[in-house]
Amino acid sequence: MRTALITAAALAVSVGNAHAQFVTFGFTDLDGSYDTTTQEYVARAVDFSPLHSGGDVSLLESPGGTAEYDAGFLGLGTSADAVFEMTISPRSATTALGSGTAWITDANGDRIILVFRGTWTDPGNGYAFFDGYLIRPFIDSGDQDGEFNGPSGGSFSLAGLNDDNKSGAISFLMPITNGFFTDDFAQNVTLVDGIIEVPSPAGVTLLALGGMAIRRRR
Repeated sequence: MRTALITAAALAVSVGNAHAQFVTFGFTDLDGSYDTTTQEYVARAVDFSPLHSGGDVSLLESPGGTAEYDAGFLGLGTSADAVFEMTISPRSATTALGSGTAWITDANGDRIILVFRGTWTDPGNGYAFFDGYLIRPFIDSGDQDGEFNGPSGGSFSLAGLNDDNKSGAISFLMPITNGFFTDDFAQNVTLVDGIIEVPSPAGVTLLALGGMAIRRRR
């Protein structure tokens, strides 16, 4: 369902060979919009032509698992959703700072809540990308079933993922259709990817997480 490439992640493992858990997420064909008056940018899952958003959320550590969000999942009638919001300020001709919040909701109401900051860049090729870092991401076990369930199937256990010392990174990609945050726009196709690192109870240190390049294909 997807391919992923994550580069330049270095880990130091503590006594006992314990190691961190990673939760990854990726969504395609989101509806990106921007309001110049409020300076608010939003990328949200939709299910109307031509955008039928899809994605997945995975736990990489054994036993692991993947919660699937097939294209058009909003039409399945579950609680599943994905919304990414940020304020764009300040802005120059080719860069813009962004800070925001995101909510990824599973089929039963469990949520991954993200607070993030980073920088948008316009390299001059008709596309803009955002590289940012996560600020203590939180996983809310809303329905208390202990699983993060995909609206299209698949799940993984939330056991041990509520550690307060989580960290991670996030990226956005979109075409520039109405200037680099100079004009209002809507229905601008947007892709979002990210990774969350959850330290093991024995204490894993994330030494470096940089140069992250993530590509997903559904």
